[in-house]
Amino acid sequence: MRAAKSQSRSRASVSTDKSLEGSEEVSGVLAEAEENGGEEEAAFRRQYAEASVRNEDSAPDKDVCEEERAIGSAKGSDRSVAQKGFKGFFGSQSVAEGEEDDLAFPAVAAPPASETFRRRRLTFAMQGNIPPHTPLSQVQQRVFRSLEIGDVPKVPLPFREGQVGTFSCHGIEPSYLDTRPFVAKINQDRGICVYPFAGHERMALFAVFDGHGEQGDKVSEFCMYEIPRALEAHSSLKGGDDNMIHTLKESFLTVDSRLNLEVGIDAFFSGTTAVACLVKGKRLWVANAGDSRCTLATADPAGTKRLLARDLSTDQNPDSPGEMARIIKNGGYVSPSPEPGLSARVWLDPEYTQVGLAMARSIGDRAVKGVGVVAEPEVVEYSLAEDGSDKFLLLASDGVWEFISSQEAVDIVNAHLEKGVSAACQVLIEQAAGRWRDVEGDYRDDITALLIMLPLFK
Repeated sequence: MRAAKSQSRSRASVSTDKSLEGSEEVSGVLAEAEENGGEEEAAFRRQYAEASVRNEDSAPDKDVCEEERAIGSAKGSDRSVAQKGFKGFFGSQSVAEGEEDDLAFPAVAAPPASETFRRRRLTFAMQGNIPPHTPLSQVQQRVFRSLEIGDVPKVPLPFREGQVGTFSCHGIEPSYLDTRPFVAKINQDRGICVYPFAGHERMALFAVFDGHGEQGDKVSEFCMYEIPRALEAHSSLKGGDDNMIHTLKESFLTVDSRLNLEVGIDAFFSGTTAVACLVKGKRLWVANAGDSRCTLATADPAGTKRLLARDLSTDQNPDSPGEMARIIKNGGYVSPSPEPGLSARVWLDPEYTQVGLAMARSIGDRAVKGVGVVAEPEVVEYSLAEDGSDKFLLLASDGVWEFISSQEAVDIVNAHLEKGVSAACQVLIEQAAGRWRDVEGDYRDDITALLIMLPLFK
């Protein structure tokens, strides 16, 4: 997992490898950065150079993807999101064996005829000319991107052992260099677990964000911090559980509005999904905007050992009747799914050439907010069964759900829980990555999963 750094938010960071400090590669990059961009640029380039050298000298011995554990804790007055507790962040740029850092080894641009390799799976597709818009000012741009590559130190989670597990894997895309078949993508997935939440010892927040577009990693990271902040600041949060649905909806909308004003993030053609689960005692609320998903695993009433999947969120596809009606009413256009398993898309024009967003709700994506794409989440409230039949919650980005059903995901996790909670997440992601390899070859989406064993609070 990752710990990223911004000027206004503090969090734990991953220490760099001091043994690399004197290497020629690092020294050369550092000298150039100091000459051209000052100390801040030098620090930024130093960590990338060290990571590149480390990766080149000793590639991780993982076949599918590099492990990224949840990391990040806040102490004392430095806690961000005004929290007196733990925040775990995950989702980063990491490089697996046979893959290369896309910043250290940029891929050559593909010829136009070859641009169809992943268009079927891209969340945001453009078939025609990009509609004009005014980018936000870059004067005060913040550094949101992860600077670490590979394994990071593990930080103890604030729950008892075996309670919460996480795993994230960056995507890959074809390289047009002869020396390598594919390159690593920057991981645009983000996730967070916050406990205790809003000062309540029996309340916790979990969320997964799947960014898309040119600045999707910045959008998802912005939301990773701002969703908890908006929730904690909402007056209704202290007004009782009856207002929780309203509070979650308003908080998502507040963050979407803040994003539009954020200097350094251009969310016109970039956005993120958001699936958040707020747990309070034995009640929980799941808010979802987009196609990330939250699934509950519960015991089979028939008494078998199999756990049954029950989705607590709905993938908000553009061709869902209610979503499509809203989009068309607002002047948008919805193209049907081109083939089974692929998403319908929202377009700005009847020729289906401009934008092509593969979801009906998201945070960001200002280009299509005028045609019925909304940030307001659907919220589901659920009370855990008194008999203890509810076993775990699984939140994951669509890198998991693209080729694995909710029931199959529950089966995979349940079959490997004896290895540990994070290990079960790892197996799920490895199997999802294998499906991507079998179907799409040298393209794979980012894949992230968060697993919470129930009950969270005794």
